[in-house]
Amino acid sequence: MISILPPWLTCQGPARTAEFLADPSLRKWLRGECDRYWRFIHRGEWERAYIKGDRRFTELNGKHFSQIAGMQNKDP
Repeated sequence: MISILPPWLTCQGPARTAEFLADPSLRKWLRGECDRYWRFIHRGEWERAYIKGDRRFTELNGKHFSQIAGMQNKDP
């Protein structure tokens, strides 16, 4: 999942990245910023991004971001 985020956002580790992502205005901005590499994100097509092979969260394997967001009652 981290591959869709710009390196400047993730370079301080997972905890700091999560803090940044808690800000709705930053998430909104990132949708446009990430568009350079992941055009479907900008369009809200989260069903195109799947989790595969995560050993820690096996319940998420094979599910796309929209499904996961729905399971957790969160914004994709």
